[in-house]
Amino acid sequence: MLIGIFGRGRLGCAIATEMIGNTDLELVWQVDVPAMYQYYINGGALATPLIGKDDIADLVIFNIALTGGANKGTLLALDKKTGEKVWEKQLDSYSWSSPVDLRSDDGKTWGLICGFSGFMHLFDPRTGEMVDSVSLEGNIESSPAVYNDDSDASAAKLRD
Repeated sequence: MLIGIFGRGRLGCAIATEMIGNTDLELVWQVDVPAMYQYYINGGALATPLIGKDDIADLVIFNIALTGGANKGTLLALDKKTGEKVWEKQLDSYSWSSPVDLRSDDGKTWGLICGFSGFMHLFDPRTGEMVDSVSLEGNIESSPAVYNDDSDASAAKLRD
């Protein structure tokens, strides 16, 4: 199964396709998420989705910019096989950051995402609940970097 996104203008799409034979593709599911488009800034699915594994193997989590307002965003978890919405979290500020995962010592998967407001957020990818945030004092357009299930800004919370 391939997971793809399209995001420009008013449309943020999550498209899953399945290989049929060697060359044909079949649309398995699609989800459209309304997003704003402004001549100076794009909205929609502009980040790579988090493809779940281990204890969140059934999920794919999308970050969609400029939904619900000029500075808002949405974090959206879908069931990988059906495309059904598992949860949706409205973000106070939009983000172009790709959500990433990391695992705590007890084997639980956590998510990290950065945003326009300058915060990096630690969230529960199973529920969308924001667990903690740290200010990095400025607009963050990049994705968090995780090495060996550790990110300097998030490691302290995971070790509590």
